[in-house]
Amino acid sequence: MHSGQRQVATIFTQVDQYHVVLEIDPSSKLDADSLNRLYVPSSTGQSVLLSTVARFEDSTSPQQIMHQGLFPAVTLSFNLAPGIALGERDRPG
Repeated sequence: MHSGQRQVATIFTQVDQYHVVLEIDPSSKLDADSLNRLYVPSSTGQSVLLSTVARFEDSTSPQQIMHQGLFPAVTLSFNLAPGIALGERDRPG
């Protein structure tokens, strides 16, 4: 599995430009146990385990990998709970 990376900024000088790339440490390869070691912020700002909101699923994949510029790109899809809008930060009620 390739390490994840993302261009997060560009630094401009008088004669050149440099792309700043954020990359996951290759020793932190993603596997099912990774979801129990990574934290993401909740809508209240508290850190929660990634495993509470995501899961790994084995499936087939295309032979072609899409790219955005020089970097591999993916499309993520998800479902929302009934009655919840994408922009909501707090639960209704």
